[in-house]
Amino acid sequence: MILWSSLLSTHAKRSLALLAACWLPAVSAGGVLVDIQDAVRQAAMAHAATGPGRFEVSVTALDPRLSLSPCATPIETQISRSTAQGRLFVRAHCAAPKTWSLIVPVEVRRYLHVVVAKGPIARGTPLTAAHLQQVEHDISRLPSGYFRDLDAVIGAIARRNINAQEPLSGGLIQQPTLVKRGDEVLILAQQGAMQITGTGVALSNGGEGDQVRIRSAGSDRVVYARVVGDRQVEVALY
Repeated sequence: MILWSSLLSTHAKRSLALLAACWLPAVSAGGVLVDIQDAVRQAAMAHAATGPGRFEVSVTALDPRLSLSPCATPIETQISRSTAQGRLFVRAHCAAPKTWSLIVPVEVRRYLHVVVAKGPIARGTPLTAAHLQQVEHDISRLPSGYFRDLDAVIGAIARRNINAQEPLSGGLIQQPTLVKRGDEVLILAQQGAMQITGTGVALSNGGEGDQVRIRSAGSDRVVYARVVGDRQVEVALY
């Protein structure tokens, strides 16, 4: 009976030792992975907070099979890379007792109010305030060139049919033609306090901000000028 108790005690000890060997590293690994995700999340949120609007941060789950030693010092983080589509890559680094580094992807959703079509808009329609509204969108999912300001869109013309609630971008609209080929235009040139005016003939069409070719009436010289108003262009003086 004493011998059996002794054998059971030895077997129990070995079993406990085996369980500890299997279980304890997993607990340690899980702990360091949680520490990494927490550090990466804090770094991503601090980075995202520098931008406008509200945001949400989602850290990519780490592979539980990763074998990393617990870090005796605070885990260091650095933004390794960011993309326009709302992706961050954060480098997590441990200095002691064992050195390791890991790049962790993070998704950042940023929400801003952007200009959308209030209802369907037909191609060629001059846009007014009645056609537009501002709606909150995840801008990481929008193409570049979206608008946040209604005034930047009012007066433009729809390039194609636009669906209701579709965010407006530069590819969907065009500025009205202010200078047409053959128009006589006023040429403005300014350098410091000095301003020179003249006239010329437009050789191409353009809306506000567009570059058009102008033949100067005084010298018959052809120059490039920027459209600044109705039949008005501006040339740069060097």
